[in-house]
Amino acid sequence: MRIKELSALTGVSKETIHYYTRENLLPRAEKTSSNQAKYGQEHIDRLKLIKNLQDSLFMPLSAIKKIIRTYEEKGIDPDAVVMKKTEYFKPLSRLLNERIQGEDAFLEATGLAQDRLAAFEEYQIITPVIKDGEKSYSNNDLTIGKVLGDMKKNGFSVENGFRGDTTNDMKRVLQKIVNLCMDEFFSVAQNPSNPDMTESQSRSYMDVLAVFIHHLFIKLSKKELALRLEKGMGKDLTKDKVKDKVKDKVKS
Repeated sequence: MRIKELSALTGVSKETIHYYTRENLLPRAEKTSSNQAKYGQEHIDRLKLIKNLQDSLFMPLSAIKKIIRTYEEKGIDPDAVVMKKTEYFKPLSRLLNERIQGEDAFLEATGLAQDRLAAFEEYQIITPVIKDGEKSYSNNDLTIGKVLGDMKKNGFSVENGFRGDTTNDMKRVLQKIVNLCMDEFFSVAQNPSNPDMTESQSRSYMDVLAVFIHHLFIKLSKKELALRLEKGMGKDLTKDKVKDKVKDKVKS
């Protein structure tokens, strides 16, 4: 496609596209003549990534450039990986308390199959309430649903050998962690030396712990993955083969 079509598809002006190219934020287009260039899907993906980081995380171009360069130096496609990492953590969506009304709208927004939604509701991982005679889903339910829908798209499905009730086991473990955290908070809040502990402080406590648990999970997962790769994972799955599979998944 030509730059005019790329601009129309992405909503990014031609001048900005040229600027991004000069700054090495955008891959250089294939020259077809002295004043014509051919753009492809990789340019659409990169422009979407830049807009997402700017609009959702308010990142300056200097930081975006550093992120793109860091991933490219590691041989990882930044467009697929970074978009996935930021998609579920948009600050503004966390501040809004909007709900999705109706099961059909929720299924369309998340990509979940109806039978899987029914299972996650049975596990109480997704917990709609009845409003105006139909199911109403929270922002948290929407994010969880999108994650679960994407897991299947990426091959983490029953058809590929993953247990269908694994998420329910995870929920049970997380519930124990939540109970532990709440026990700690209320033991402090009910102490006579802390008479001014408020509900807003409890919510701040939960937000801080959520960030801690997220990053600790990533750290421990990387460590465990490295240990298991060193020991060998069976089925002749070597470290290099795992790397190749990850690269193929990122590229696809």
